Amino acid sequence: MTAPTAPAALHLVFGPPEHGVTRHALELAAAAGEPICHLDRPAPPTLGAVLQALSQEALPSGTPVHLHVTDRLLGATPADAAALVEGLAAVHPISVTLHDLPQPSDGPERFARRAAAYHRIAVAAISVQVSSRHERALLAAIAPAVRTVVVPLPVPGRPAARRSAAAAAVRTAPTVGILGYLYPGKGHAEVLAVLDQLGRDEVGLVALGGPSAGHDWLVDDLRHRAGGRALEITGYLDDEELDRRISAVTVPVVAPSHVSASGSLHRWIGCGRRPVTLDNPYTREVAELLPGSLVLTDDLSSAIAAALLRPATTWCDALRPSGFERAGCAAAAAAQSSAIRSAALRSATLRSAALRSAALRALR
Repeated sequence: MTAPTAPAALHLVFGPPEHGVTRHALELAAAAGEPICHLDRPAPPTLGAVLQALSQEALPSGTPVHLHVTDRLLGATPADAAALVEGLAAVHPISVTLHDLPQPSDGPERFARRAAAYHRIAVAAISVQVSSRHERALLAAIAPAVRTVVVPLPVPGRPAARRSAAAAAVRTAPTVGILGYLYPGKGHAEVLAVLDQLGRDEVGLVALGGPSAGHDWLVDDLRHRAGGRALEITGYLDDEELDRRISAVTVPVVAPSHVSASGSLHRWIGCGRRPVTLDNPYTREVAELLPGSLVLTDDLSSAIAAALLRPATTWCDALRPSGFERAGCAAAAAAQSSAIRSAALRSATLRSAALRSAALRALR
């Protein structure tokens, strides 16, 4: 019997391409040069629809199928998302990258539901990846027996968006910017409160993004909180326009109450910005990976005030190109593929051993 081998993974991607998790999954799969099955549908997928889509891929036996998982993309409820992954795992070897790990800040009931679902998903998979040591610790509290690999989020190097672009920007008034979907706890309300506290009525808030599903009410809520202060909510922006707007913001801020790996944070850095960020386990990891890339603070008010006085501190021109290479998409894609392939080989070896054992028993 020949030694088992593992074919390249098929990347099964859910959700619209503008969703951060979806975009991340597509970019890593493309960087690895591995096949993609993208189910871009408005409603959460059914197991039958997913299996039908996979059947059209003519996958060789033992091909691992890799999913980037956040429960909202895979099901109407966390339990539905877990059931989908378990159903797929009954047919194909499933590897997962888990995002938005459950944590107590979800609230007791939601945390319990999500924790149970993520435990089921992790146990069903042959390989589990997360994007930070902080997330690995969160998963260990939920599924301590699950072996986990950390593949840090890449920093997208976007030189066209760096300081030269900002030098040409014409600002009528200073702004504080927050990048990404609007949802409760993202930091918009907190920044408005800080600006009120500082008495900086001339400073506007720019939300680079639109409300996440089910949170359209936040637009009116933020307008009410802003009062007479300038507030712009851009909605979805394509890459070129987003780069331009990232460069034009006076002070970038990343201050969510829910601590998690953040593609928005990495986008600021990739565009040459040095955002004001709340000090937490994840932002400390990023600061360790890319020294000088963040303004870490426990005092959001003081840090924003200082950055408004010295906007030049919100740029990270001194970041070495090698730092971007180490944290770039190609490196993340290679690490992801290596982890999937290693797990698939382990799984294939176990299957092969089981078949040999069964054959020997049949001969007795």
